[in-house]
Formats: sequence, C-alpha cells, structure tokens
Amino acid sequence: MSCRFDALYQRDAIDAVLAGLAPPELIEVRDVGANGFATAAVLARLAARLAAHAPPSRSPRLIDLGCGSGGVGLWLAAHLPAALRGVDVSALGVAQACQRAARAGIDARFSVARFEDTGLPPASAEAVVSSDALYLARDPGAAAREAARLLVPGGVLVFNTYPTVGVDDPWLEELRAGGFEVIEADDRSAEWRDVMARKHRARLDHAAWLTDQLQANAGPELAVSRAMLGVGRPSFLAATRRVELVARRAR
Repeated sequence: MSCRFDALYQRDAIDAVLAGLAPPELIEVRDVGANGFATAAVLARLAARLAAHAPPSRSPRLIDLGCGSGGVGLWLAAHLPAALRGVDVSALGVAQACQRAARAGIDARFSVARFEDTGLPPASAEAVVSSDALYLARDPGAAAREAARLLVPGGVLVFNTYPTVGVDDPWLEELRAGGFEVIEADDRSAEWRDVMARKHRARLDHAAWLTDQLQANAGPELAVSRAMLGVGRPSFLAATRRVELVARRAR
C-alpha cells in the first residue's frame, strides 16, 4: 500500500546533503532517524514524561502512533526500557522500522494502520507516544478515542501539536471528550522556532550550493524554507506554536 507519506522514506540522498547545513541540535540526534522535530532535549523530555506519568509495570509496553521508520519509538524503548509496538500508514516506513529494530536487537513489532483504527488489542500498553505525527490525524476525535482504547486505565498519551497562535489548541477538547485528563500542556514554541529558523536560514543562505547539489529537488526544499521564515509570505514559524502534551486515560 502506498500513501502520500512514502516520500519521507525515499529521501536519503536529499537528507544527506541537507544535513551539512543543519543546526548542531539536529545533527546530534541524526542517528535516531526522526522525520519530525527531534533534538536531545525533545527526546529527554519524552522519556522523562513517560517515566514520570506511565503507570508502573514489571513489563512496560509502549505504542508509537505514526512510528515512521521507528527511530523515536526505538530510542524510547531502549532508554525506558519497554516492549514496543508501532503503527504507521506508510508501508515503506514500517519496513524500515522493522529493519532498524532487527539491527538494534530491540523487542519491537510494527504494522501498517491508521491512527483511528490501529488493529491493536485494547488496554495493550501503559503508554502511547507520537512524535510529530498524531496531530496530523484526519479525525482527531476518533484518534483520541483509539489512543484511549489502547491504554490501560491510568495510562498516558504523550505527543505534540502545532496550534495556530491566538487560537486554543483544538486537541485539548478532543482529548477530554475522548476520555483523557490533560496533565501537561508545555509550550515549547521558542525552542522550536529558534532551531527551525536557523535550519531554514542556513538553507536559504546556501541556496546556490543546494541547487548545485540537489538540482530539481532544491526548488521544493527552498520553497519550504521560504514559507517557514516568511519570505514573500506570512511566516509559518511566527504563526504557529509547538505544544507538548501529556494526557492520562481515566481510571
């Protein structure tokens, strides 16, 4: 099955070139293989929140929604530690996640599924995590209910959203309606904007070099950078917040 996200897992050559212009915060965790915004600080907060809020278990179980190629979930599974299940709509991403888990020798299984219908058993995890993925759900209410279904009573969901500046985060209401209590809503916009602004400014500053290296692929990458920084249009970074959420399923 192919989907619009498959392209994320077919850009090794492009990402290898772009990595040469990345801020140190992103280079530091490049081996994790995250497709979204991941830094050492982001990963540390994810692990700390799961350790602090997930109900204790002799055999902790973690589900990664929108696992992609598995990097963040596998990093967390190794550091907590926990048995990992992951789902993603991209078969290419899932195949890469399986390969990554096998190389790392981590207890993990991955499958192709949607946020709203994972096919996983009910109450099958103490924690559900989603890094730069769940906020893209087409039906947030259904996705929140599915996350609640996957968790044991008192289990936690840890993920991030990108609400518009000046607008209440719509996920807060979806979580409450889905049977969750929101226990943390940590606005990390300043940190995210700083790293992302430096990332995209470096690309625009080296536009000629990128065009030489990437040829036709340079145009789309530079267009994203102009949109993020607001070159000739409103800035996505200025208009958007990054919020990291922790929600507990009702006991």
